[in-house]
Amino acid sequence: MAEREPQEKRKKQAVISDFVYSTKFQKLFAEHWHTRTDIKTNNLEIISKPFRVCRISNFICNEELMDEIKNELLDVRIRRNCIDLYQFEQTEDLVSIDREILNLLYMTFQADLTEWMERNTKIRLSKKISMASSCYYDTDYLLCHDDNMGDRKIAFVLYLSKDWTEDDGGALDLFDTDENNLPKNVVKSLIPEYNSLVFFEVVENSYHQVAEITSPDKSRWSINGWLHGPLRPRVWRPRTEILSTYIDPVPERVDLDYWVSECYLFPKIIKQIQQDVETSSYTLLSHYLKDEIYETLQTDVASEAIVWKKVGPADIRNYEVADEETLPDLLKQFYNMFKSISMFQLLKDYTELDLVVSEDEITKPRMQIELQRWTSGSYTLICDKLLDNEPYTYINDECYTSTIYSSETEEVQSNNSNDDEDNKNNTISECNTPVSTTEHKELDENDLLIVQSKCARTTIYPMIAQT
Repeated sequence: MAEREPQEKRKKQAVISDFVYSTKFQKLFAEHWHTRTDIKTNNLEIISKPFRVCRISNFICNEELMDEIKNELLDVRIRRNCIDLYQFEQTEDLVSIDREILNLLYMTFQADLTEWMERNTKIRLSKKISMASSCYYDTDYLLCHDDNMGDRKIAFVLYLSKDWTEDDGGALDLFDTDENNLPKNVVKSLIPEYNSLVFFEVVENSYHQVAEITSPDKSRWSINGWLHGPLRPRVWRPRTEILSTYIDPVPERVDLDYWVSECYLFPKIIKQIQQDVETSSYTLLSHYLKDEIYETLQTDVASEAIVWKKVGPADIRNYEVADEETLPDLLKQFYNMFKSISMFQLLKDYTELDLVVSEDEITKPRMQIELQRWTSGSYTLICDKLLDNEPYTYINDECYTSTIYSSETEEVQSNNSNDDEDNKNNTISECNTPVSTTEHKELDENDLLIVQSKCARTTIYPMIAQT
């Protein structure tokens, strides 16, 4: 029977290790996949929580083929992708790459792997796949996202880098979710294992990330993408709004001479600052606090008495905020200085904004202040704020809303923009590659800037608003 099989089919099957097709292996996989029970053997690992993930080790049949895949990738054009959500390098979709072994790999995934997945996972699939190669270097990353977009059904990644360790970073981190189904904490990390295929069903809670690469001399190579299937309606759950605590100015005046360097209180300097703000919309005031105050605050922010709370959700932000009640005395006084009517008045003089309550009380300025602690892996993302929990509707691969918002997230693309096709193709990640297409558009590497630090950083952010 095997001799009568088409030569092309036998060749494609030779890409994947024979044990993957064995009845015993498929039965073992199906049993644990469908009962959502964990298992770990030499070649198979299934993780049931926080969502179902499978890793098949020794997936490609031999070392020579792995070497040929990597050698061909070295000749493929690669582009640098850098926005707030991710920073790494990636090829175009492999469907358009004219290389013998990469074509063979693509056809095998499109035919044999798709058939294997549909048979054993019971997830309906089509022959449509997305497939690209990604490379992460030192400090590259891909932050928390769920891949849940359009007709994506199964996300996959084939790891190509040898001798990768936990110390090198770049783990595939899996997030649990809170009561609102929003990502919370990393509860499982998968180290990129050479010649292993990791895949998971794309669902509402399949939140994951690629942790920052910490090795200065290693690169993390993979082939990744999705298997697609029939489009299903997606019900968008209203996201819980991140509540902001606004503070009214404290009417008592404080002596700003105690805190602020004397020069910044001179009328001529205040006027100059106001002119700078009017011209440039910002100003930078170096050594704003008096040296002795600043030095004491530096010591206070490191106090072990401060209680820190992590803020999220992880697909928007990830850093810590200090509990104001646990701050040392000088830090508390510093907070109160920013809350005072004296500081509001000074900021009004700096900016000519209405930051002091008017006689008719039409203007009611308020403020926020928080002490933030940033360590390696901390971030904030630019995201859209929906009005009245506005719903989205997916048609094909496009997401429609009735309003244009300021900065677009990875998963929300507005049909009101003239750059729809660019937006759609800019949605890229390790399990987030562009859908196969004959046209590819370049990412604008200057789109966004992430706020990130590899060392600990503590910052006080006062924010004053008009309402």
